[in-house]
Amino acid sequence: MRTRVGLDRSLGNVYNKAGSQDPEALFASYENEWFAGLLKHEEFVQIVCEKLAYYEDTLRKTYEDCFEYVRAHQDSFNRNNDRWDILGKDLYPNPSNLVKIKTWKGQVNFAEEFLYTSLEYMLETYQPEE
Repeated sequence: MRTRVGLDRSLGNVYNKAGSQDPEALFASYENEWFAGLLKHEEFVQIVCEKLAYYEDTLRKTYEDCFEYVRAHQDSFNRNNDRWDILGKDLYPNPSNLVKIKTWKGQVNFAEEFLYTSLEYMLETYQPEE
Protein backbone atom coordinates (compact mmCIF):
# COMPACT_ATOMS: atom_id res chain seq x y z
CA MET A 1 0.00 0.00 0.00
CA ARG A 2 1.37 3.38 -0.99
CA THR A 3 0.84 6.02 1.71
CA ARG A 4 3.57 8.59 1.14
CA VAL A 5 2.51 12.06 0.07
CA GLY A 6 5.24 14.61 -0.46
CA LEU A 7 4.21 17.66 1.52
CA ASP A 8 6.99 19.59 -0.18
CA ARG A 9 4.83 19.22 -3.27
CA SER A 10 1.70 20.74 -1.83
CA LEU A 11 1.66 24.30 -3.15
CA GLY A 12 1.04 23.76 -6.84
CA ASN A 13 4.74 23.21 -7.45
CA VAL A 14 4.60 19.81 -9.13
CA TYR A 15 3.36 18.99 -12.62
CA ASN A 16 3.32 15.21 -12.61
CA LYS A 17 0.38 14.63 -10.26
CA ALA A 18 -3.22 15.19 -11.33
CA GLY A 19 -4.81 17.90 -9.23
CA SER A 20 -1.60 18.87 -7.46
CA GLN A 21 -1.64 22.31 -9.09
CA ASP A 22 -5.25 23.01 -8.16
CA PRO A 23 -5.71 24.80 -4.83
CA GLU A 24 -9.40 23.92 -5.02
CA ALA A 25 -8.76 20.19 -4.90
CA LEU A 26 -8.10 17.98 -1.94
CA PHE A 27 -4.99 16.38 -3.42
CA ALA A 28 -4.40 14.13 -0.41
CA SER A 29 -7.90 12.67 -0.70
CA TYR A 30 -6.88 10.64 -3.75
CA GLU A 31 -3.11 10.58 -3.38
CA ASN A 32 -3.02 9.22 0.18
CA GLU A 33 -4.96 6.00 0.76
CA TRP A 34 -5.11 6.52 4.52
CA PHE A 35 -6.59 9.98 4.21
CA ALA A 36 -8.99 8.88 1.48
CA GLY A 37 -10.19 6.10 3.79
CA LEU A 38 -10.72 8.50 6.68
CA LEU A 39 -12.84 10.77 4.49
CA LYS A 40 -15.28 7.90 3.99
CA HIS A 41 -16.25 8.14 7.66
CA GLU A 42 -18.79 10.85 8.43
CA GLU A 43 -17.51 11.19 11.99
CA PHE A 44 -14.03 12.08 10.71
CA VAL A 45 -15.42 14.56 8.18
CA GLN A 46 -17.49 16.23 10.90
CA ILE A 47 -14.42 16.54 13.13
CA VAL A 48 -12.51 18.11 10.23
CA CYS A 49 -15.36 20.56 9.70
CA GLU A 50 -15.43 21.54 13.36
CA LYS A 51 -11.66 21.88 13.70
CA LEU A 52 -11.38 23.91 10.51
CA ALA A 53 -14.08 26.32 11.68
CA TYR A 54 -12.51 26.55 15.13
CA TYR A 55 -8.99 27.22 13.80
CA GLU A 56 -9.90 29.45 10.84
CA ASP A 57 -8.71 32.66 12.54
CA THR A 58 -5.55 30.93 13.77
CA LEU A 59 -4.80 29.65 10.27
CA ARG A 60 -5.28 33.08 8.74
CA LYS A 61 -3.07 34.68 11.41
CA THR A 62 -0.41 32.01 10.89
CA TYR A 63 -0.43 32.64 7.13
CA GLU A 64 -0.13 36.39 7.72
CA ASP A 65 2.73 35.91 10.19
CA CYS A 66 4.58 33.54 7.87
CA PHE A 67 4.37 35.82 4.87
CA GLU A 68 5.28 38.84 6.99
CA TYR A 69 8.38 36.94 8.16
CA VAL A 70 9.26 35.91 4.61
CA ARG A 71 8.97 39.46 3.33
CA ALA A 72 11.00 40.80 6.27
CA HIS A 73 13.82 38.43 5.30
CA GLN A 74 13.76 39.05 1.58
CA ASP A 75 17.48 39.82 1.50
CA SER A 76 18.30 36.39 2.91
CA PHE A 77 16.12 34.65 0.37
CA ASN A 78 17.62 36.70 -2.44
CA ARG A 79 21.11 35.69 -1.30
CA ASN A 80 19.95 32.07 -1.31
CA ASN A 81 18.94 32.48 -4.95
CA ASP A 82 22.24 34.18 -5.72
CA ARG A 83 23.96 31.10 -4.33
CA TRP A 84 21.77 28.45 -5.96
CA ASP A 85 20.40 30.34 -9.00
CA ILE A 86 17.14 28.41 -9.29
CA LEU A 87 14.54 31.07 -10.14
CA GLY A 88 13.25 30.67 -13.66
CA LYS A 89 15.01 27.32 -14.08
CA ASP A 90 13.18 24.23 -15.30
CA LEU A 91 13.71 21.96 -12.31
CA TYR A 92 11.86 18.68 -11.97
CA PRO A 93 9.00 18.50 -11.04
CA ASN A 94 8.14 22.21 -11.20
CA PRO A 95 5.34 23.07 -13.65
CA SER A 96 6.00 25.57 -16.43
CA ASN A 97 3.76 28.24 -14.88
CA LEU A 98 5.96 28.21 -11.77
CA VAL A 99 9.19 28.19 -13.79
CA LYS A 100 7.99 31.33 -15.60
CA ILE A 101 7.93 33.23 -12.30
CA LYS A 102 11.48 34.55 -12.27
CA THR A 103 11.38 36.76 -9.20
CA TRP A 104 11.48 35.96 -5.53
CA LYS A 105 8.47 38.18 -4.92
CA GLY A 106 6.50 36.40 -7.65
CA GLN A 107 7.27 33.02 -6.10
CA VAL A 108 6.10 34.24 -2.68
CA ASN A 109 2.93 35.70 -4.19
CA PHE A 110 2.27 32.37 -5.95
CA ALA A 111 2.57 30.42 -2.68
CA GLU A 112 0.46 32.96 -0.79
CA GLU A 113 -2.34 32.91 -3.37
CA PHE A 114 -2.28 29.11 -3.48
CA LEU A 115 -2.56 28.82 0.31
CA TYR A 116 -5.37 31.32 0.65
CA THR A 117 -7.32 29.85 -2.27
CA SER A 118 -6.91 26.40 -0.77
CA LEU A 119 -8.06 27.61 2.64
CA GLU A 120 -11.16 29.21 1.13
CA TYR A 121 -11.93 25.98 -0.71
CA MET A 122 -11.55 23.96 2.50
CA LEU A 123 -13.76 26.35 4.46
CA GLU A 124 -16.49 26.19 1.82
CA THR A 125 -16.24 22.40 1.41
CA TYR A 126 -16.01 21.46 5.08
CA GLN A 127 -18.64 23.41 6.95
CA PRO A 128 -19.81 22.00 10.29
CA GLU A 129 -23.38 20.78 10.58
CA GLU A 130 -25.62 23.10 12.50
